[in-house]
Amino acid sequence: SADKHWKEYSCCSAKVEEGTHVYDDDTDTDCNTCGYTRTIEPPAHTHSWTAEWTTDSTYHWHECTAEGCDVTENSDKDGYGAHVYDDEADTTCNTCGYIRMVEPSAPTDPSEPGSVPITPVKPGWISWLDKIFGDWWGDEEEKCDHVYTSVVTDPTCEEKGYTTHTCQKCGDPYKDSYTAPLGHNFENGICTQCGAEEASKPENPGKPGWDHIWDWIPRWWK
Repeated sequence: SADKHWKEYSCCSAKVEEGTHVYDDDTDTDCNTCGYTRTIEPPAHTHSWTAEWTTDSTYHWHECTAEGCDVTENSDKDGYGAHVYDDEADTTCNTCGYIRMVEPSAPTDPSEPGSVPITPVKPGWISWLDKIFGDWWGDEEEKCDHVYTSVVTDPTCEEKGYTTHTCQKCGDPYKDSYTAPLGHNFENGICTQCGAEEASKPENPGKPGWDHIWDWIPRWWK
């Protein structure tokens, strides 16, 4: 039977040497005494979820590291949910720390109903003075909690490079991180970087203008 084994006499069906099955351990399927084969149900899977978050651009979740885990759909995994932000300008998920890219919103036309008024942009030098002396001389206008985006302009052969920072909220701009021009690299009269042609040098530049005067004076006295 599933629990015991025995021997029977054929003449009277009397049982002898009756006993329970003997196995090496809980995973052994064959009785060491009679060879009976039992069916063992595999142990239930126990998940081991990581503390770190796994993310894509929209959702976050915890992965299971236990061997044999059959959960393959991310939506069935621990902690699965959409990223949470404070507002449309917030870049970091409050739950998992995922950082998204946020495009600055374009100023709207104040003449359109329901639009956000465009904040007038001060000239760069005035904004620069405000940054330095604003707290000292007092600024009657409401101060902007600036959120800047940066655009890098690479140097050219003749122009400097720099980084332009523009506030997403009020449009305040400033530049910094200037880099020197690259300078031309001429080969066979053509710059290998920008394609400009090298200026040709005159074969006989002649004398400066004042040298011609000295050549003329002796002739004048003759």
